[in-house]
Amino acid sequence: MMRWLGIGCLVVLLAGCELVGDDEAAPREAETALPMDLVVDAVQSSLRQVELRLNNYGRRGEERTDSWHRADDAMLRVGTQEMRFTLPEAVQPLGPFRLLYYVQDVRAAPERITVAPDTAAGAELVAVTLPFEQEGAEFKGRCLSETIFGTRSCLGSTDDAAPDLEWDGPALRIVLRPVVYQAGLSLEAVRVDANGAVQAGGVCALRLGGHDLDVCDRVSGYRDEIRSVIEEQVLTELRRDDVQARIAAETRPLLDALGIGQVVGLRVVGGELVVQHLPAV
Repeated sequence: MMRWLGIGCLVVLLAGCELVGDDEAAPREAETALPMDLVVDAVQSSLRQVELRLNNYGRRGEERTDSWHRADDAMLRVGTQEMRFTLPEAVQPLGPFRLLYYVQDVRAAPERITVAPDTAAGAELVAVTLPFEQEGAEFKGRCLSETIFGTRSCLGSTDDAAPDLEWDGPALRIVLRPVVYQAGLSLEAVRVDANGAVQAGGVCALRLGGHDLDVCDRVSGYRDEIRSVIEEQVLTELRRDDVQARIAAETRPLLDALGIGQVVGLRVVGGELVVQHLPAV
């Protein structure tokens, strides 16, 4: 019986009948060019709810003797997902003295976030600048001295001998790259840079017990240390699947309005993002 069915099909083909294959029945791919400005608007909307707080300053002796360090008190929240991490304590010895510096309640200002196309390495990227609020001193200083009677304050005070310092123009610069995510359009974090300069209103030179110290120079090194922690933690968080899904959800209404269904590929041509896709159903 199977043999006769095969011969029957052959007769039909010889008679000039056409059989429609799976490839012909499948919808054809299309391409739609999106101005990067539209992508930028979608990114800016999705990141408005980002929360970032940097702090490792607590009560003296809270976790260990003769320290004001507080662990696990830096926080990044994107949507409903929150991640906490620890910023290091800065300890600078100076003879019998010990300077300690901490990051004190530095918060991002998402209402002032800016997003713009950024061309780099031949690819179209999106650069996000997330500034921090500047209220008071960002780096809190404390000073301790070692004496024959044990650990004491410096020159009668743990606070006055170590000037607080300001982080001038603190901001995160986040570079994003358009990617296909679950048949939609998302943006993957490529790089995170923490920017800004440390200053103390011109009062950086400190002299304790015949020892000279450029506090701003020392804390600049500390800033570089915590900067690497911030950059690594924020980059890791922004690459999470739930964050990618949030950005994809923000760009979907734009794709729907343009008749873009399942996204299958992306490429950049000039200042436009060319989306390869199936038609919207």
